[in-house]
Amino acid sequence: MNILDDLYFGNINPNCKMAPPGSKLRKIQALVMQNEEKLCATLSSEQKELFEKCQDIRADMTSLRERESFEDGFCLNFKRMRKLS
Repeated sequence: MNILDDLYFGNINPNCKMAPPGSKLRKIQALVMQNEEKLCATLSSEQKELFEKCQDIRADMTSLRERESFEDGFCLNFKRMRKLS
Protein backbone atom coordinates (compact mmCIF):
# COMPACT_ATOMS: atom_id res chain seq x y z
CA MET A 1 0.00 0.00 0.00
CA ASN A 2 1.12 3.55 -0.61
CA ILE A 3 0.51 6.59 1.55
CA LEU A 4 -2.60 7.67 -0.41
CA ASP A 5 -4.14 4.23 0.08
CA ASP A 6 -3.34 4.41 3.79
CA LEU A 7 -4.98 7.83 4.02
CA TYR A 8 -8.02 6.70 2.02
CA PHE A 9 -8.57 3.55 4.07
CA GLY A 10 -8.04 5.37 7.38
CA ASN A 11 -4.80 3.61 8.29
CA ILE A 12 -3.14 7.00 8.80
CA ASN A 13 -4.82 9.72 10.77
CA PRO A 14 -2.67 12.88 10.87
CA ASN A 15 -5.15 14.38 13.35
CA CYS A 16 -4.31 11.88 16.06
CA LYS A 17 -0.56 12.36 16.15
CA MET A 18 0.61 12.38 19.76
CA ALA A 19 3.21 14.82 21.00
CA PRO A 20 6.39 13.00 21.99
CA PRO A 21 7.00 12.65 25.75
CA GLY A 22 9.12 15.49 27.10
CA SER A 23 8.39 17.72 24.10
CA LYS A 24 7.49 21.38 24.50
CA LEU A 25 3.99 20.65 23.18
CA ARG A 26 3.45 17.85 25.72
CA LYS A 27 4.53 20.19 28.54
CA ILE A 28 2.16 22.91 27.34
CA GLN A 29 -0.69 20.39 27.08
CA ALA A 30 -0.05 19.26 30.66
CA LEU A 31 -0.05 22.88 31.85
CA VAL A 32 -3.35 23.57 30.08
CA MET A 33 -4.91 20.48 31.68
CA GLN A 34 -3.68 21.48 35.15
CA ASN A 35 -5.10 24.98 34.79
CA GLU A 36 -8.41 23.67 33.44
CA GLU A 37 -8.71 21.32 36.43
CA LYS A 38 -8.02 24.19 38.84
CA LEU A 39 -10.52 26.41 37.06
CA CYS A 40 -13.24 23.74 37.01
CA ALA A 41 -12.81 23.20 40.74
CA THR A 42 -13.95 26.80 41.28
CA LEU A 43 -16.94 26.74 38.91
CA SER A 44 -20.59 26.02 39.59
CA SER A 45 -22.29 23.19 37.69
CA GLU A 46 -23.80 25.65 35.22
CA GLN A 47 -20.44 27.35 34.66
CA LYS A 48 -18.71 23.97 34.18
CA GLU A 49 -21.30 23.03 31.56
CA LEU A 50 -20.76 26.32 29.73
CA PHE A 51 -16.97 25.88 29.92
CA GLU A 52 -17.25 22.35 28.50
CA LYS A 53 -19.43 23.61 25.65
CA CYS A 54 -16.82 26.26 24.86
CA GLN A 55 -14.09 23.59 24.91
CA ASP A 56 -16.10 21.39 22.51
CA ILE A 57 -16.64 24.30 20.12
CA ARG A 58 -12.95 25.19 20.30
CA ALA A 59 -12.02 21.56 19.53
CA ASP A 60 -14.36 21.58 16.51
CA MET A 61 -12.84 24.84 15.31
CA THR A 62 -9.31 23.49 15.73
CA SER A 63 -10.22 20.32 13.87
CA LEU A 64 -11.59 22.34 10.96
CA ARG A 65 -8.45 24.49 10.85
CA GLU A 66 -6.23 21.41 10.90
CA ARG A 67 -8.24 19.86 8.07
CA GLU A 68 -7.96 23.03 6.00
CA SER A 69 -4.22 23.23 6.66
CA PHE A 70 -3.83 19.59 5.64
CA GLU A 71 -5.76 20.23 2.42
CA ASP A 72 -3.71 23.35 1.69
CA GLY A 73 -0.46 21.48 2.26
CA PHE A 74 -1.57 18.56 0.13
CA CYS A 75 -2.62 20.85 -2.74
CA LEU A 76 0.58 22.89 -2.48
CA ASN A 77 2.71 19.77 -2.57
CA PHE A 78 0.72 18.45 -5.55
CA LYS A 79 1.33 21.69 -7.43
CA ARG A 80 5.01 21.50 -6.53
CA MET A 81 5.26 17.93 -7.78
CA ARG A 82 3.60 18.87 -11.06
CA LYS A 83 6.17 21.63 -11.60
CA LEU A 84 9.02 19.19 -10.97
CA SER A 85 7.79 16.65 -13.50
